[in-house]
Amino acid sequence: MQAAVIDLRAEHRAAVGALTEEDRGRLADLGIGPDEVGRFRMCGIARVAVRDGLYQLDEEGGVAIVTPVRVERPYTPEARRPAVFARWGPIVDLVAWHPSEPLRWALRVGSAEWLGCIEPQYLDPEPVRVHRSVLDWLRAGCSGLVPLSLDRGELYRLLSDCHGGIVAADDTHARDLRRALSHPWQHPAVEVADGAA
Repeated sequence: MQAAVIDLRAEHRAAVGALTEEDRGRLADLGIGPDEVGRFRMCGIARVAVRDGLYQLDEEGGVAIVTPVRVERPYTPEARRPAVFARWGPIVDLVAWHPSEPLRWALRVGSAEWLGCIEPQYLDPEPVRVHRSVLDWLRAGCSGLVPLSLDRGELYRLLSDCHGGIVAADDTHARDLRRALSHPWQHPAVEVADGAA
């Protein structure tokens, strides 16, 4: 049986359309700027249930904030104009989260490893702000990154591509990011072919 194709753009529009003025007020109380909610449509609302690590729309489920994961290119967080692509780039996934538990979230289709876009990482780039949660990222005006993957290899690749350095939220967060970067990775033996100089 073939899985149903999920229209992420349509789900995002529906979630944004479901926001009430009361919801907008609560998001403002959380420190999320009015442009992020109104003009840029970075927050919607939906009832969801988490199954097998992903969220499903579920009328009986809990209420969650839904934020689009946008990129310029799906294989790197680098973008020519990070502020533009983080808010207007193609949607590659949606992330559902709740303000009462901002360090927990669930993806819709599981295709995103990070949230946010960063400057190209060459010619001595500025350090990248890495956030713990979607809420922190939204409060920061959608700048920097939020690692969404729990896979060690994906996290290592994302963080090690920040060539100008990383800015953490606090000492504990910095320790966690250093730990993610410190794991040695196994590699195959490299030998010289017979008869090679």
